[in-house]
Amino acid sequence: MAISLPIPPVTATAPPPTTAPAKEESKFPISVGGKELIPPAAALLAPIFETDPLITYFLNGLTREQRNAYLPKYFTVLLTAAGMNKASFYHTDVDTVTNGGGVVQGEKVAKSAPEWRSTVVLIPPGSSIDNPLTLLPSGLPSVIVKCGLAGVKKMLFEFEGACKAARKVGLRKGEDAYYVFFVGTAA
Repeated sequence: MAISLPIPPVTATAPPPTTAPAKEESKFPISVGGKELIPPAAALLAPIFETDPLITYFLNGLTREQRNAYLPKYFTVLLTAAGMNKASFYHTDVDTVTNGGGVVQGEKVAKSAPEWRSTVVLIPPGSSIDNPLTLLPSGLPSVIVKCGLAGVKKMLFEFEGACKAARKVGLRKGEDAYYVFFVGTAA
C-alpha cells in the first residue's frame, strides 16, 4: 500500500545543509603552477611535516633536531622530482586572502612572494617520482648521503611498493589516476 505525503515547500531563506558554500563565502582563491613553485611549496611543507609519523619513519636515522633542520632540503628534493615528472602545484596564499584576490590596480607589487597558506602537489597519471631519470638530477644522492641507504629503501621500496600494491587492488585494469603527492595547510 502506497501513501502519498505532501512535499514540504522549499524555503528561499535557508539552503539545504548539503549545498556547497555560496560564492561570496569562498575567500581562498586557488592558484596553480609547475616546478617554478617548488621553493614556496617546500617552505610550507617542511614545518607542517615535522611530526609526521611517515616522514619520521623515513628519516629515523636522524635526531629530531637534525631531521627538522633537514626537512626543507628533503622536500626540495622530493618536489623537484615531482616537478620533473609534470606535477602541478596548487596553493592559496595570505595575499589573496587578505587583499581579496591580490594587488589592487595602482598599488605596487610586493617584491617577495606572498606566504602560502596551503598546497597540494598532484602527479599526473602515468608519471611517477621513483624513476631514476628524475631522481638522480633532483638530488637523491644527497638524500642517500644524509639518510643512508636504509632511509632511501624505506621511501622507494617499502612505501612505494605498498602504494603500487594498493593501486593495483583499488584501480581497474588499465585505469591510472592522479597521485596526491603532498597536501599541507599552515596552522
